[in-house]
Amino acid sequence: MNAVRDRRRAEVRALAELGCSEIAGTVLDPARGAGAFFNAFPQNVVREWCEVDAGRDFFAWSRRVDWIITNPPF
Repeated sequence: MNAVRDRRRAEVRALAELGCSEIAGTVLDPARGAGAFFNAFPQNVVREWCEVDAGRDFFAWSRRVDWIITNPPF
């Protein structure tokens, strides 16, 4: 099981780096879940998140951000 989880983390990191390499400013993950995408965001951006199960509802979010990037739950 660990090999599958490790491979999945590497895939998520590669996707996030591919999509985030050119961004700057504040990035919001409105459906953070366990943080697979959020944790892969580059360190040069301000990282914000919402997750209703953690008490941070996206629909209550009111601050401006430059980017919204997520891996929506299905």
